[in-house]
Amino acid sequence: MTLMSGLQCPRLRLGLRKISELLFRAVNAPGFSVFAENGDGDVLSPDTGLETAHIIVHNDIRNENGIKLMIKKIAESIKQDLSFTKIQNIITGIGYKISKDIIIDYCGYCKDAFLFFTLENYYASFLDKNSNPKYYFMDNGILNLFIDNKKSSLIENLVALKLYRHHKNNLYYLKGNKIDIDFYLSDSNTVIQVAYSLSEKEVYDRETKNLIEFARNNKKKTNLIIVTYEEEKVIDIDGYKINVFPLAKYLLLK
Repeated sequence: MTLMSGLQCPRLRLGLRKISELLFRAVNAPGFSVFAENGDGDVLSPDTGLETAHIIVHNDIRNENGIKLMIKKIAESIKQDLSFTKIQNIITGIGYKISKDIIIDYCGYCKDAFLFFTLENYYASFLDKNSNPKYYFMDNGILNLFIDNKKSSLIENLVALKLYRHHKNNLYYLKGNKIDIDFYLSDSNTVIQVAYSLSEKEVYDRETKNLIEFARNNKKKTNLIIVTYEEEKVIDIDGYKINVFPLAKYLLLK
């Protein structure tokens, strides 16, 4: 029996919640992260004051507090699209002066060191695709150091990591035309929303409405998916089927 078939076995369904809890704790535990640079591994401490040591030393950054603050604010804004100007406004809004050019440089250093990656808005024009990216961290453990009680953010980051590893060149988010969707796979016309739970009507309506709106305005066959912490079902709305996956099961899908 494979792990996937085991998760579908009626006798083991009660164990899915436990599996989800153990998986979630494991992938979000602060630990050492290895950033590869020119074939050499540089180990960073999980301590929030040291996780950027490699980036600071490698790029001879003098303003250590500036880059640490920027990373913290990006982590706290996970799931949102962020322009360089918006990042600058967030930082200057708490009384710290930093230029947009410096932020652009710092973001480039962080991406080169595989601290985080960005997704473009598929609906944006060619000139605007890089203007408002969404940021996701390569290590959920590092992200978890910066945010408190935000399970939905950690779940979305995990889904982003899975999709990035398998669909890097076809992965986007969608924002525009009355649609706001977390992930879009252009090669398979798949749209994915992430929510901790669909138990609240407001969340259920928001997530399903965006997916159905996309399907109605799309002539191609669409794959509609919602990933939650532990819920699993198929939602049928006006003939459109939305597959709801628990996180643990979705991460095992190929």
